[in-house]
Parts: sequence; structure tokens; C-alpha cells
Amino acid sequence: MQNKLLTILTLITFFASCTPTNNINTVEFQNIEYQVVAKGNDSGIKNKLLIVAYNKYFNESQFDSDFISSHNLNTVDFRENMLVEIFLGTDAATKGKITLTKIEENKDLIKVHYETKEGDEPSATAEEEITPFLIVSVPKSRKTTKFFENGEEVKIAGGNLYIKN
Repeated sequence: MQNKLLTILTLITFFASCTPTNNINTVEFQNIEYQVVAKGNDSGIKNKLLIVAYNKYFNESQFDSDFISSHNLNTVDFRENMLVEIFLGTDAATKGKITLTKIEENKDLIKVHYETKEGDEPSATAEEEITPFLIVSVPKSRKTTKFFENGEEVKIAGGNLYIKN
């Protein structure tokens, strides 16, 4: 009887110590693969805007049908994916280029890292306004998302800076 009890306790201790190593349970961040859906300078968005869009209806309320179809926003499978959208607007200090450096996640958070650089403006007539943007598709998640521009966290300030739908 004592040997059986000892054997059972040994087995319990052994199985309790065998925990799977799964990085999602750590605070370490892992890169998320993303696919560029659209980029350009013709969004028409006047103010800086950072968006995580979970469904097609959000884009339909923000953009006209020509923009949606010309940038294939209507082909995204929102059952599996969400869109991360960065719009710089027409602010003179941010005209230029958006470079997505990485998107990473841990068990609680998604971080979107991008850089903005002033540079050669795309050719535009005097009547056209340059409104740089980048839209990428990532696997759908309900984790909190934070944006980091040029290494600094973008602070959420009202509805114009960050929208989560």
C-alpha cells in the first residue's frame, strides 16, 4: 500500500512538472506576419488616423466605393483577418513615406511599429493633396493594439487618432 501511494505521488509530481513550453504564455513578443493590402497617397483622409478594422462595414463608412475597389479592400476575409490602417493625413510635417518595421504580439497586446520619413513627395498637381497611407492585413485578434511611430508610442487622443471598431 505504501509503495502504491509512493508511486502515485511520484507520477503526480512528474506530470505536474511537465508543463508545455508555449511562448504565447510569456510576455515575450513574437512577430506577426502581415500582408500589405494597399498603400499610396490618395486616401483623402485629412487628419492623422490609426485604425484597427474588424469588419468591412467600417471601411465602407469611411471611404467611397472607388477607393475601396481600387485598393481591393472588399477582398479581405474579415472572418480570419483584420486590417491595420495608418493614415498620415495632410499635415506638412508627416508628408512622405510610411515604413512598417514590424508587427508583434504577446498574449495580451499587439504592437504596430512604423516609421514616417519626410522625403520626395509623389508627383501631384497643386490641386491634389498628398495623403499617405498604408493598410495591412493580419490574423484577426481582439487583443489591445498599440501603435509606435518612429519608436514612440502614439498616444490615443480622441477619435481622430485611433479608432477600433
